Amino acid sequence: MIYLDTTFNYRSSNPNIKNNFSSIESLLQQIEMYPPQTHFLLPDIVSGFEDVWCRINDRFGDSCVFLFGSGDVKRRFDSLKTGANEKSVEELNYKPNYSFWPFVKKINGQTHQFWNGAGVKYESGNVEPTYYFHLHKGPPGCVFIRYYINVDDFSFDYICSPKTQQQLIQENAIISAIPKGDQDKDVVFFDRISKNRTDLSSASVSVGDHFEVIRTHNGNQFSRQYVRNSDGVYLPKTIRLIYSRHSSCEETIKFVMMFNGNVKDVYPITESVKTWKKLGFSVARYYGKLCRAGKGNGTFAYDSEMFERFGYCCIDSDEPVKICLNWPVKVPFEHYFSDVLNADDSS
Repeated sequence: MIYLDTTFNYRSSNPNIKNNFSSIESLLQQIEMYPPQTHFLLPDIVSGFEDVWCRINDRFGDSCVFLFGSGDVKRRFDSLKTGANEKSVEELNYKPNYSFWPFVKKINGQTHQFWNGAGVKYESGNVEPTYYFHLHKGPPGCVFIRYYINVDDFSFDYICSPKTQQQLIQENAIISAIPKGDQDKDVVFFDRISKNRTDLSSASVSVGDHFEVIRTHNGNQFSRQYVRNSDGVYLPKTIRLIYSRHSSCEETIKFVMMFNGNVKDVYPITESVKTWKKLGFSVARYYGKLCRAGKGNGTFAYDSEMFERFGYCCIDSDEPVKICLNWPVKVPFEHYFSDVLNADDSS
């Protein structure tokens, strides 16, 4: 029996999800495009996003500083300082691509780096960091780094990527300067009608100035703020990081496949009556042909329980599982699994 995190099944479709590692690498490359002394805000501090913080620290090292935005974040790292030694914390470094312990030591050594809502208290000697990263809360004018998942590659590139001035002109974008007092907003307005705005595409502007750019996508107008760098590139005021704390449908199927048919049953630990009655999630449909019970026309514990409580699943178990390709792949899902998912039960 495999107990499987099936959080993905809350959606009405099964999109593939961009790999977290490559997403963070794209984020790091984008951060490097921003002017020096830019302040970034990571407002989401729930457990699971520490991977992102560690990778940022690995890339920028002493040229970046992390500042606490609340006591909750500080207490989280204080608990590691007082309740664990270096060896025990280093055991948490289960991923080879970054080291968790140097990040913990850096955070716990920054006794003067705390954002209290009024200003940054920072003591660093003679060298000012290139970038500031605020956890939970930060000063006005920060560039937001927000996590994003339910988006396809075209929309992400169009809406969320840095743009050259020429690209914006080709898209018939309206570029308007933002007064200094309004540069702390994190805005996305759909169906917004632009009025009385000045096109500044040919105007002389300064590095670090903030702009509101209005464009049209899928028939909807939206407004987003940008920061202009020394290369004339407009960088989004809100960086969208494709990052998931749970596996996609495709990834869970790949995981079960790794057992080469030696799995008797799969039990989902994230489910509801909605996933059964309205979205058609059943173990037989998603993982049946990968399990011994499915090949022998047996029953699955989860499906039996849900049938007794709520009746038949809204989608028959023989209905193929479809993967929505939000991101390009080299090998289509159906082709990759065709020898297993399309096999007869008797085979």
